[in-house]
Amino acid sequence: MSLFTELRRISQDWSARIHRAKTILFPPQWGEAKWLEFCKALCLFIQEKGTSWQQEDKLYWDLRCQLTDGGELICQVEQDGHEKISLAVAQTGGFVESGQSYVWLLAELSKEGKFLKDPYFVDGIWKEAFLVFLLPRHKQAAFFLCAFKEIASPLPLDQSLDEVDHKEFLMDG
Repeated sequence: MSLFTELRRISQDWSARIHRAKTILFPPQWGEAKWLEFCKALCLFIQEKGTSWQQEDKLYWDLRCQLTDGGELICQVEQDGHEKISLAVAQTGGFVESGQSYVWLLAELSKEGKFLKDPYFVDGIWKEAFLVFLLPRHKQAAFFLCAFKEIASPLPLDQSLDEVDHKEFLMDG
């Protein structure tokens, strides 16, 4: 391998890292449509993973996440009959004073899936942390991969794909 090729590889690698750092430092601003999509996905995630209970004619879901820097992220969904769904994300501990909470997101959705009023949100790393759970794995590497490409002809294989158990390579046991 030539020195020139190795220098180009290093340059391209650092260019990708700098691009990723720029998107972290200066994230693109989300419009209402993106926030609506995120709120819907987050509601479904909280309903799937959280603890639920019913009180009167309302359903509640609660999901708590420990933060690595200390504190707790509290995510709650309230479904008021079939009229509206309320979503709240708040933090206790960490940079928040004892006995206080910091609200990251408040939103109310109609039964049609639209915002009932303007949502309140603070953009931050909490959003990116949830995106890791909400996005398919191939989208999480979007800063590096842009698309998957179909190959023109199948690769020659020693054995049929049907004969190979691919899960054994990914799972223990």
